[in-house]
Amino acid sequence: MLDHRPRRLAVERFQYNPKHWINQFDLNIYTKFDGNISKDSFNKLNCIEIQDSESNSNSDFHYMKSNINKITHIYRVTPTKTSKSIILYLPENITDFKKRYLAIQDNLDKYKLYYDQFEKLYIVSMNQEVVYVWITKININRV
Repeated sequence: MLDHRPRRLAVERFQYNPKHWINQFDLNIYTKFDGNISKDSFNKLNCIEIQDSESNSNSDFHYMKSNINKITHIYRVTPTKTSKSIILYLPENITDFKKRYLAIQDNLDKYKLYYDQFEKLYIVSMNQEVVYVWITKININRV
């Protein structure tokens, strides 16, 4: 037995690692997968397309996307702050995207991305008749 060694609590062994993949995401913006709808029932008129660069939006917020290392990142932009990348989780049974721990880690160039005034995010497939929907919630106390 190794009783002569000092015992450490397991909590002490975990340290913040800035290079860990989860730290590239904004943990103050929560997303919840809200299912999928057909393209026919999706109304683009109430939505704004997410662009590759910052748009000249006069609204309180907008979203923008960028591709880094063949992975599409989505950001929430306000007049004073640009968030880190937003995590979009998917259930295990949806296999249309590459995922890492159920979070989308894929190039979304084959999809159109939209958001609406209620901050729902939509990913519209160009090849299939399906639209994926997420609800976003911002933790105001921590932002």
